[in-house]
Amino acid sequence: MNYKFNEQIFEHIKYSIRKFYSEKDNQLIHYSYSVMTWLVYFTIIRNIKGYTLHENDYNREVIKFQKLNSNMRFKLSNEDLLLLQEYLNSIEIVNWSGKKVSCNNSCKRICEEFCDSLQSRFDIDLRVDEEILESLCNHIKYMIKRLEVDYQKVNPALYEIKKNYSFAYEVALSMGPIIKKYKNKYLMEDEVGFIAMYIEYFFQKYEYKVRAVLASNNDFAITNILKKCIEDRFKDSITVVDNIPIYYVSEYIESNDVDLIISTQFCEKTGNVPVCYINYLPFNNDLAELGRIIDVIKSRDKKTRR
Repeated sequence: MNYKFNEQIFEHIKYSIRKFYSEKDNQLIHYSYSVMTWLVYFTIIRNIKGYTLHENDYNREVIKFQKLNSNMRFKLSNEDLLLLQEYLNSIEIVNWSGKKVSCNNSCKRICEEFCDSLQSRFDIDLRVDEEILESLCNHIKYMIKRLEVDYQKVNPALYEIKKNYSFAYEVALSMGPIIKKYKNKYLMEDEVGFIAMYIEYFFQKYEYKVRAVLASNNDFAITNILKKCIEDRFKDSITVVDNIPIYYVSEYIESNDVDLIISTQFCEKTGNVPVCYINYLPFNNDLAELGRIIDVIKSRDKKTRR
């Protein structure tokens, strides 16, 4: 089909779609205006060139999408609207009702095996929270549809997820082999990142934070600046329960329940509480090492996997 790009039609469609989605009862997920605009544009061009859909191809009721027609000079048929609606639903660009979507048998098996994998590998039981599990299963249902049509959904927060929620991301990677087993598809990083957010929410809802003591011979101001830096960076993972001088570490851990010692200098200690040495003005590699140790503590401590 030969045609020349019509910028006037394209800009008109873009304006109409933004107006359509400004209404409260419609929601465009993940800022996918560009995808939506191009889909409608090609539909209109296809109709202009005479390649229209027949009524018996898509002869079902269209509810929400009818409103789009009122915003555009170029009218779409019911068949056009339904085709667009079903495609956008399948890749989770739009959610018309906001209602929970039930999973089919394949989706349920994948969710069940994912829960079993997390239980056996990490002692994480997602089944204790029906709301989180149901939301995750709903997400997986749409994820499977995206994989089946080779649609790659971009995760704009992927870098931050991998940096700040590395353990949740590691746990979410368990989904990869399961999807390969049932769907013979490979799970991309973006999709793993979306799953990691459900895992991280579960962690924040049910896990206690790593209890750390900060050992330093620096003055009050420097020590508290370091404490705030640590708590700001790892606010969802750690609680600094006390600031103590370095000479007092051994005695302190004998009488206090802590998971981690953070120290600005070498310290003598007893017991098996790990130590993370850090500069009093921490470098990025200091914080990265601290984050790694926090993840190790979380993965080994079964008390946090309830």
